[in-house]
Amino acid sequence: MKKGSMFLSLLLLACLLLPACAERNEPQPPPPSAVAPDPPPAQPAEEPIALEALTLEVVVEAGEADALLPQLEALSSLLGEALLERGYAPEQVTVTIGTAGGITGDALRAGGVDAACLPAADYLAAAEGARAVLVTDEAVCAHVAAVGTGREELDGGFCAALAGALTESGFLERCYPRRTYIPATEEALEALRDWAAEEGLHGL
Repeated sequence: MKKGSMFLSLLLLACLLLPACAERNEPQPPPPSAVAPDPPPAQPAEEPIALEALTLEVVVEAGEADALLPQLEALSSLLGEALLERGYAPEQVTVTIGTAGGITGDALRAGGVDAACLPAADYLAAAEGARAVLVTDEAVCAHVAAVGTGREELDGGFCAALAGALTESGFLERCYPRRTYIPATEEALEALRDWAAEEGLHGL
């Protein structure tokens, strides 16, 4: 075979091989099993439970009230935000101060305030219209955080949310820096009632 014919044959062969090589080098799509599935659709966040305006009164000694008064607006905001984090959205949260636990207890029982932090003896006097959610960590508790029973929406779920909001946000620490609160149990409340009976606090 002549050199010219051989050269043309080799050139033709090279032209035929180039497309095949190019096809082999092109990236191939992954098999169907290797393709990442689409992420699941995002679940809509649960809407918080709307509540009408909420009032909580803290009972302190007369000498402590002046120091706490300038903090009331901040405490109201703090409690509102803590409740929202726990799934409740009151229209407004208002924290007030009382210096007479008996008056606060009467207001709690009558629905004048929705919740209160008050001396344990005053809570006992109002217990028929209130539910304890927190007590101080003592053999016989001296202070109680309670929710009035006059509003149906302030149920067990709300009471649990309020207990967490009061303790975990630092609210109670700011109001009562020398007290430690724990969940109210029937055992703790029974010890309180026994103490009241021993002290002759009739009607409690």
